[in-house]
Amino acid sequence: MKYAIRVAGLSLVLAQSPIPTHAASFNCMDAVSVVELLICSDESLSKLDEDLADAYLALREQSHSPKVLIREQRQWIAKRNTCRDRSCIKQAYEKRLPELQGRLPEQDLVTCDSSKGAVDLDRCPAAKRQLERDQLALRESCAGIPGVNPEFFCLEEQLERMEKRVARVYREAIRVVENPALLKQGQDAWRAIRAGDCEVQITHVVNQRRCQIASTVERLEQLQIILRGDCKDYRDFCVPIKK
Repeated sequence: MKYAIRVAGLSLVLAQSPIPTHAASFNCMDAVSVVELLICSDESLSKLDEDLADAYLALREQSHSPKVLIREQRQWIAKRNTCRDRSCIKQAYEKRLPELQGRLPEQDLVTCDSSKGAVDLDRCPAAKRQLERDQLALRESCAGIPGVNPEFFCLEEQLERMEKRVARVYREAIRVVENPALLKQGQDAWRAIRAGDCEVQITHVVNQRRCQIASTVERLEQLQIILRGDCKDYRDFCVPIKK
């Protein structure tokens, strides 16, 4: 009971201040646990989380035994989630990050700091996300575009960005689920349903884009749930990942 009260209290405190929904490697809009809320509300913890995600993804791409690495990472996350304050979380990341980086070949220890030179965006997801956020911020004003509906232009850009995120998460999920064919079937079904709901039933092009964006955001959240292995409460769309 004390723990439940503490979580509720922490959630209320953090809700009263702006939480950067893009800061961490996961979607902060879905953050519910003490650890996730603390990471999303702390810039230094968010940076550590993104750096660790970069190292983990780079290592998984070249690992000869990705299942072992995935299991190991889940165990670390479970241990991290026992933390109840920033200090504990920081120590967990500062211990895990050099462990992962130390297992990467020397040529893969590239800098993801743009101030130190060119950055390989394919190998630096955090830098890529920041670039996308910067580009989006420039486009959101949508002013001064001759012959183009400003709102439509913004929605087109937003839809394109969300489509790319869905495609990226889908590629990650298809590699680790037990039944890739079932996941593909679900992805195809989602696209068909979105087309029917947003392109057939809605005629106004701006409203079509709004509908498509909402559907794409929902699918992104579903794929993230699948990738996290949280299928217990989402059996209607979830595909279990390999153990």
